[in-house]
Amino acid sequence: MRKPITINCGGHCCKRFTFLYSPTELENNRRAIKKGRPTSRRDNGRFAKIFLSKDLTYMENMLIFIGKSTVNPSDGVDNGIECNIYTCRHLKKDGKCGDYDNRPDICSHYPYEKKCKYKKCCK
Repeated sequence: MRKPITINCGGHCCKRFTFLYSPTELENNRRAIKKGRPTSRRDNGRFAKIFLSKDLTYMENMLIFIGKSTVNPSDGVDNGIECNIYTCRHLKKDGKCGDYDNRPDICSHYPYEKKCKYKKCCK
């Protein structure tokens, strides 16, 4: 997967985003991995894939839980499914990443294979 080149990123996707796990699930899954136990079944092993990587500690410290909502902040659609909403601890007031060089893959590869909905943000 190629990393997008950010040209004029305003940090829109970092202000409010969904993440599969609640703070309690993050902690429980982290403990399970450290003890060699399986993580929650609902994620089909995605947690282990993300959090067994080098990004585990960084991600735990970067996520700030805002609350839950059925409206997805990335597209504004109410899909009726409750999501965990977070913001990033490293997001600066100007929308730039305060720790750009050390950000995890989940950030550096975003928006993955999709186009950013904000024009002139990245290519």
